[in-house]
Amino acid sequence: MREQKRVADELDQRVAKRTAELAAANEVLRKEVAERRRAEEALAASEHNLRLIVDGIPGLVSLLTPAGEVELVNPQLGGVRRQDIRGIEALGDKRRRSC
Repeated sequence: MREQKRVADELDQRVAKRTAELAAANEVLRKEVAERRRAEEALAASEHNLRLIVDGIPGLVSLLTPAGEVELVNPQLGGVRRQDIRGIEALGDKRRRSC
C-alpha cells in the first residue's frame, strides 16, 4: 500500500511538471502568434499606404519583381492593357540582363 502511494505521488508530480512545461510552451506560442498577427497587420497597412502613394502619381508606375514580373501597376493612365504589362516586363528583362 505504501509503495502504491509513493508511485501515485511520483506520477502526480510528473504530471504537474509536464503540465507546467506545456503551459509555458503554450504561452510562448500565444506570444508568437500575437507578434505574427501584429506584423501581418503592419505589413498590410504598409502595402495599403504604398498603393495610395503609387495610385496618386500622375503617370505610369510599375513595380517589378526580381524575376521581372509585374507586381504592381498604378491606374493613372486610364487603365493598363495586357500588352502594356508585357512591355513593362520586357523592360524588366532588359534591366536584369544589363546588371
